[in-house]
Amino acid sequence: MYEPGNPKVKNKALLDAAMTMKSEHQWENTQKRVGHVLGIEVGDVFQYWVELNVIGLHKQFWHGIDYKIMDNGSLATSIVVTDRYDNARKSNGTLVYEGHGGNPAVGKNVSLRDQKLEGGNLALKNSMQARSPVRVILKVCGKFDGAFSSSSSNSHYSYVYDGLYLVDTMNIERGRYGKLVFKFGLNRILGQPPTCVSLKDHDENSSQLASFSARKKLKPKDCDAEKEVVRVEDLSNGREKFAIRVVAPSDCVQLPTSFVYVVSNIYSKKFEQAILSGCDCADGCVDKENCVCLRKKKGSKMPNGCNKRRLASGMESSVIYECGPSCKCFSSCINRVTQHGIQFQLEIFMTEQKGWGVRTRSFIPCGSFVCEYIGEINDYMEARWRLDSDYIFHMGMFMMDALLCCVWT
Repeated sequence: MYEPGNPKVKNKALLDAAMTMKSEHQWENTQKRVGHVLGIEVGDVFQYWVELNVIGLHKQFWHGIDYKIMDNGSLATSIVVTDRYDNARKSNGTLVYEGHGGNPAVGKNVSLRDQKLEGGNLALKNSMQARSPVRVILKVCGKFDGAFSSSSSNSHYSYVYDGLYLVDTMNIERGRYGKLVFKFGLNRILGQPPTCVSLKDHDENSSQLASFSARKKLKPKDCDAEKEVVRVEDLSNGREKFAIRVVAPSDCVQLPTSFVYVVSNIYSKKFEQAILSGCDCADGCVDKENCVCLRKKKGSKMPNGCNKRRLASGMESSVIYECGPSCKCFSSCINRVTQHGIQFQLEIFMTEQKGWGVRTRSFIPCGSFVCEYIGEINDYMEARWRLDSDYIFHMGMFMMDALLCCVWT
């Protein structure tokens, strides 16, 4: 709970909520990356800055420049364009972004000084030299509820992802406080969808960009998104804990016909399946040193949490050895996760260009087991004759040592 109208208390509540989500492994796109972020589209709107952190669009809590440390230096990943600095749009469309540092308008304890070529400023320079794209998020005036508010009140703000830009220029100038500041010129990469906001043009008589103006809301094109209907209630025919439904546009005549749903691998007669040995644990495999299966993994961390059944963060190895049918431990062993099957609602849907795909119908926490790759296990000679009609995955000799090939978030 927070006091209405008290921004400090409100921001603290939002930050506390975000940190709670982080501790519960509910943040998305936790690794910094250059370019677009998976699941985020140009024009997406966010009510609070902290949302940018949670979904991985911008990983800095306070600073407007986010960057990633690379082997040969650093590259900027994203910037948030606000009115706290002298940011503006020139008549030729170039976004002028002022660098970080020495601005007393940002915080009470910020000392007035020349900006230095370090941190985010250096990363933007490196991105200019490397021609590396930078994500741009615009802070807009007005709360978004389907359309931006026409009110000029600064009491409400939203954040809009405006797409990828390239840093084209860098200049050093005297800022409004008389100190040296960096001015970066960025231009939007062509071919991206337009967003519903536009920056005000730079006025030579004004020293600061006061706010952003709402662009006329784009009307969606007819038939952009056809209504999807459920075509098959449960493709698994009750074999899964949750029904696997099939959804497609109402006018779609193509359905997955010649399809047999299986819940375990099918081994051909020619394929020699290895006989694996298991552990003799009677205590649920809580003792890593005495469990044969747990000793196979590298590092000191347990791959799965005891209660959450999710991958532990900071794992030393990408290979997981679980207890299996040859083990004497119970099914409730802490080293058995994938064997409990699908735990989230999934559905088959028709994509625009790639045929049938799979997506989730519920929130999946980071590190959770999603599903298992299952099919027929054949040797090379048998599989080569079926390339024209089947999907073939070459698993390599590692399949002789592992039972499952699974998908985790």
